[in-house]
Amino acid sequence: GRHGLDAGMMDQESQLDVRKALAELQDPGEVLRTQEHVERRTMELELLFAAMLGARLQVTRGDEAPTPQPSTLKSEHLFEASEWPIPSSGSSETPAHHLGDFCITSYAPKAFRALRTHFGISERAYSSSLAPDVLLMEEHVNAKAGELFAFTTDYRLVVRTLSRAQAELFISRLGPYTAHLLEHKFSLLQRCFGLYRVSSKHSAEPLFVAVMGNVFPADRPLHECHDAFAPRSGAGSPTGHDRHAGGERGGCTRLSRSLHIGEYKREMLLEQVAHDCRILERMDVIGYALVVGIHFTAPPPDKAEVRRPLCVVRCGPGEGPRGSRPHLAVERTAVLHQLFRHNEAVASSKVSRSGAGTQEVYFMGIVDIMTEYGLRKQLEHHLNGEQASEGVAGDGSASGNSAMAPMPDPISYSRRFQAYLSEHLD
Repeated sequence: GRHGLDAGMMDQESQLDVRKALAELQDPGEVLRTQEHVERRTMELELLFAAMLGARLQVTRGDEAPTPQPSTLKSEHLFEASEWPIPSSGSSETPAHHLGDFCITSYAPKAFRALRTHFGISERAYSSSLAPDVLLMEEHVNAKAGELFAFTTDYRLVVRTLSRAQAELFISRLGPYTAHLLEHKFSLLQRCFGLYRVSSKHSAEPLFVAVMGNVFPADRPLHECHDAFAPRSGAGSPTGHDRHAGGERGGCTRLSRSLHIGEYKREMLLEQVAHDCRILERMDVIGYALVVGIHFTAPPPDKAEVRRPLCVVRCGPGEGPRGSRPHLAVERTAVLHQLFRHNEAVASSKVSRSGAGTQEVYFMGIVDIMTEYGLRKQLEHHLNGEQASEGVAGDGSASGNSAMAPMPDPISYSRRFQAYLSEHLD
């Protein structure tokens, strides 16, 4: 069976294939400036803009009405798919545009609309966020193959690409995920509000795109940013292999300080995290992390915005006839307060520390929830387990006790994650 895989029984050729797959899985990518990233990933970015336009048009034409409310959401809604060709010349239902002919498929549109409704996002607000000609990208981007990550122009939504395997996994787990969010309104799981597949004659492969809520705010600076994830070697101090493959997450560093929330909020937070981790165990997911952005109401002089500057990437008409490839341009780079007005008087967060002097306001969420403990992770578990028992590091060198610890299974990952978080709350 899938969970009964024994890496030791594979022949030499299979072992080489496995190691190649693992190398791809563990590849940290290459950090590039946004301009170079745009030049290298032009086709994928065009499809990303097409996905935003298609999602916006589907919402505004009322394709998903009537909207099932949470109490009436049925299992068949989870497996629906709405496919819609959108020609560049326009049609009776769609306007002319400069992105070339493309086709968009919206997965489980009624289920995702129910989630948007449940969390107070109107269809007008959703379509307004999905401006089809502008995206915000961090000044330096990890150019790992197959991955794109951007923000909508209002910074409210995250638009990210998924691999086919990730998209199929998420669709297959959509039932428990949706039910959990509808039952737990204060869940810390990152909220997904739409899942799409977009294809074009200019691209050999389709692009799978998820639209998710942004954990962090646009209306105030974050003076610290941390992430917490399960150590591979247990609940103790992390090893060098515990870092995310891509390094720091958008300016975040590993959580090593305490979050001061008080005993009552600590119990409530850990209870909610336990609920969230149980559903992630059921979904067979590992590798997730809690990201925490900290805003100081009266920051000391040495505290400034830690998030990376954002680049404004615009998609406009190309120089050729209608239907030709669009033009992508990085217009400018700016820090957040230059793009969005900061409102220090507004206090919106899940937990905060009250008291005299500086108040810490925490913005947090559990992200990276689409890594299945599937075939490649199980292979990593088995192969790294063999290397650890033989005293061989992941690069083939002798390492003794410093060999890479095996990737934990979903239940072990959940327990280590909760234990690590518990140690950093007071």
